[in-house]
Amino acid sequence: MNYFIDCGINRGQSITSFRKYFFQNKKWNYIGYEPANKGLQNNSYQIIKMNQSIKENSRFFETFKVFDKAVGSISKRRLFWYFYGSGSTGNIIKVIKMFLNDLKNLNLKNALRIFKFTILLDSV
Repeated sequence: MNYFIDCGINRGQSITSFRKYFFQNKKWNYIGYEPANKGLQNNSYQIIKMNQSIKENSRFFETFKVFDKAVGSISKRRLFWYFYGSGSTGNIIKVIKMFLNDLKNLNLKNALRIFKFTILLDSV
């Protein structure tokens, strides 16, 4: 049995690339992990693209499972943040610099983007 384990689905780019270039007429099972699912809005760009990719590619796999947690996660609470297009794995220092730069240049539309915090409970 062949497994493709995706340790961060994001927008589904790796599912599509794997299917296009590495399938080679074998039967594959898919296991995907995406800890940001519960922290993002349902209409966010990432969620929309990820769901499109899953819909387009899932039919090519024998089994297709997606888990809303990080690989190797344990039951605990964690903070998910999203700001300026960066999620909790992004560089927060870069995000803060972008925010301050927008304030300095009076680019208030960008500076007023919502800084979203969500506390998630990962369960094993």
